[in-house]
Amino acid sequence: MKFDVIFKENTTRKQLALIYKLHWKKVLRQNTLNLFLSIGSIVLGIYDVDNGGNYGFVLIIISFYGFFLYIKTLIKYFINKRKYTKNVNNLIEYYKQNYENSTIIEFDNDFIAFKNFESDLKLQWKEFSGFRIIDNNILFERINFPLQSIILGKDDIGEKQYIKLIDFIETKIKRTSH
Repeated sequence: MKFDVIFKENTTRKQLALIYKLHWKKVLRQNTLNLFLSIGSIVLGIYDVDNGGNYGFVLIIISFYGFFLYIKTLIKYFINKRKYTKNVNNLIEYYKQNYENSTIIEFDNDFIAFKNFESDLKLQWKEFSGFRIIDNNILFERINFPLQSIILGKDDIGEKQYIKLIDFIETKIKRTSH
């Protein structure tokens, strides 16, 4: 199967935002858990101190450390999001100025090939740990380069081809959940 994918700014932005959210999902879930544990620790600590216990002070100190970690992670998330958004905007502008023709993506029995104005890659199926389908996008997950996910959307190739492609990919690599 061979596809001629035309650059669309809106689609590219949505796909890159999806990848960003996906990579931060686990960290943010853990961060929310830290917040709830900190709230629970402070409530138990105050209850213990109120009833004359001394261990409550330890719980209160631990909860403040948990709040500190929560805030630190949120700040890191928003700083990285700002940098990522800036990089996405720069990438979009670069594509607008330099994009010649389209990207050719070929799915073969042995490999996936990508060719555009700046690269010509041929990746073996064994280089992928699996794929996910999220918001009508196929996200190919690479084993050694998890942050360099490859994404292809239904908007890029059309609905009939999208369904055929999913059937083909399922014979090559496993489908993972999101």
